[in-house]
Amino acid sequence: MNAGTESLRASGILERVRRAGDRAPLFARPSVAGPTVRLKTLLKRGPVVLSFFRGRW
Repeated sequence: MNAGTESLRASGILERVRRAGDRAPLFARPSVAGPTVRLKTLLKRGPVVLSFFRGRW
């Protein structure tokens, strides 16, 4: 795992990741409940906080 982490760091990926406060690209994704969730639609209601979870380890 450490070697993988170091490989990612060396690749320069950290310079390309989004940071807190950056604007997210507009996206549309199916939700668990069925309908498509669109960032553009959510932003019409106000600020949006995005949180990402890795999922299963």
